[in-house]
Amino acid sequence: MAILTDREGRNQPLFLDYYEYYSIATEDFSPTVDPSLTDEQIGIYEDKGFLVKPNADGALYGITLYHYLKNGKSLTGLVPQQYIGKDGQWIECRLIKVYAANDATYASIATAINVGITI
Repeated sequence: MAILTDREGRNQPLFLDYYEYYSIATEDFSPTVDPSLTDEQIGIYEDKGFLVKPNADGALYGITLYHYLKNGKSLTGLVPQQYIGKDGQWIECRLIKVYAANDATYASIATAINVGITI
C-alpha cells in the first residue's frame, strides 16, 4: 500500500478505485447488501475489502475481509473484531462490514465512516 501524509504528518493511504463517506448512525455498513451499489462495486468490495476512517475516537466494530472469505463469502456466524479509532487515522485492516452506532451488542462510537479501497 502506498502511504502519503496529510498536513499534520499522519499517514494516509493512497486510493485508486473508490472513496466514499457513509453514515453508520442507525445502520450497519456492509457493501454486500447495500442496494445503492452496483454489482461491479460489490464485486470489488468482496475481492478487496475496504479501509475505514471513523469520525470519532473510540471503539469501532467490524468483520474482516479475511474472515469473510474464509467463511465462504458469508457473514453468518462471524463475530466482529473491535478496532480503536484515534486522531482521524485510517484503520489499516481490510473490512467487509462495520457495525452501526446504535447496535445493541456491538455499538461503534463513530456515527459515520470514510471508506476507501486501496491499490
